[in-house]
Amino acid sequence: MPWLEPFALDEGQTATVHVASFALQILRRAREWRVTTATTNDLAASEVVLKIPDPAPQPLAFTQDAHHARFAFDHASPLQLRPRLADRTVVVRPADPLFLMPGATVDIYVSTIIWVVLELASDNTQLIDRTAHRPSDTWFGPSTRVGELAYASRTSARLDPHELPHRPNRATTRIRLVNDSPAPRSLERVMLPAPELELWQLASGMLWTQGVELALGSDEEAPVRLDPGPPALADHGEAGAAPVRVSPPRLLARKSLLVRAISAIF
Repeated sequence: MPWLEPFALDEGQTATVHVASFALQILRRAREWRVTTATTNDLAASEVVLKIPDPAPQPLAFTQDAHHARFAFDHASPLQLRPRLADRTVVVRPADPLFLMPGATVDIYVSTIIWVVLELASDNTQLIDRTAHRPSDTWFGPSTRVGELAYASRTSARLDPHELPHRPNRATTRIRLVNDSPAPRSLERVMLPAPELELWQLASGMLWTQGVELALGSDEEAPVRLDPGPPALADHGEAGAAPVRVSPPRLLARKSLLVRAISAIF
């Protein structure tokens, strides 16, 4: 997927983009863009299809949540597409129970759906910020009074990065869990601070975030650390070109992110 590659449309031309089941169509008129985003009928789609311009544009076949917008301008600017992570914390639940033994350090790999941003290439002015499948809402916190509204996500929580499928509409995060407590810990859910994470594209085209580390002790606090810079290529079996940062964090890392109650995470 050629993220951040500027493209221009002449008057009357249409661009059609499919990223798995996410569809985007842009029609250039005399002084406006008409933009449609939708979830397509093919929910199992896993490929990227780009038609810029589209020689024979057809109306999008969508299941739900079609979004239409018009943008007026004086002078047309080239456009570009950018992937972004979720705009809220994502609470990830493994599909199967996972227990972390005392003193163990384990890397798990989770993936979350991306948002697709359409913006001006000249100054990054944002036009569209949408996702194909908006995750369901959940509450993250030790009580109903303390916490925040988040998204819920299920994951297989793989331990081997080579088992990860290549899905262009999802981003992968390595979460390193360090159990410093004397007892096994049951991993029921884990907080992924998606708005505070950078997004990188590897040479293979896969999207990865920077790494996250959670240190579990015997008390009721769990320090959270974000790895600086790109994900380590050696961890993912990648070679060749260096990863490219395709999206900065939506938010600066919060001080409250550094310490979370274990009861809110596990």
